[in-house]
Amino acid sequence: MHRLSAGSGRSPLEFAFLLPSDKGDGIRMGADDQDYELCLGKQDLGEQGNGCIFLAPPDEGLRCTVHAHRPMVCRSFPMRPQVDGTWLPQGDPCPKGIFGAHHVDQALATKLNDAWETERRLGVAFVEGWNKIAVLAPAGKSRSPRMFFYWLMAYFDRVQTAGPPGADALMIGALKQALSRVN
Repeated sequence: MHRLSAGSGRSPLEFAFLLPSDKGDGIRMGADDQDYELCLGKQDLGEQGNGCIFLAPPDEGLRCTVHAHRPMVCRSFPMRPQVDGTWLPQGDPCPKGIFGAHHVDQALATKLNDAWETERRLGVAFVEGWNKIAVLAPAGKSRSPRMFFYWLMAYFDRVQTAGPPGADALMIGALKQALSRVN
């Protein structure tokens, strides 16, 4: 989200949303039991179906308008690394025929694995910290998506400059090195 927001000049509230999830490890907004997952917005592309909010319209070639700033899920598409280090196809968020498994560069996919894992650890650390705060909300009240995105951006601003709370310099160095290889 941070990379997309900085690169597009848009607030995450303009292109992302929190979707209720039953995975049990998601983002919490309060003391209730509901989990949410972070999702990119979609847009109607007519005959092409639905696609990422950052795709140019069909008359402009359905190209990614934030390619240099795309999130890791897009950088590794159509594959998604699993916890055990294997790569499996993910769902098809792109319109039919725009991009598929035959476009996968396996050498790049291997490099992406390190960057994906580093970003995943940073994201997990943020969500764990956020959830500790969110469950402290008074009964019947919850944190807002606006507040979530504000703190998410503040957290990754800190990662960019000083590193995440509790993280050592090696982790930040690993993230910067991994991302420089796939940018």
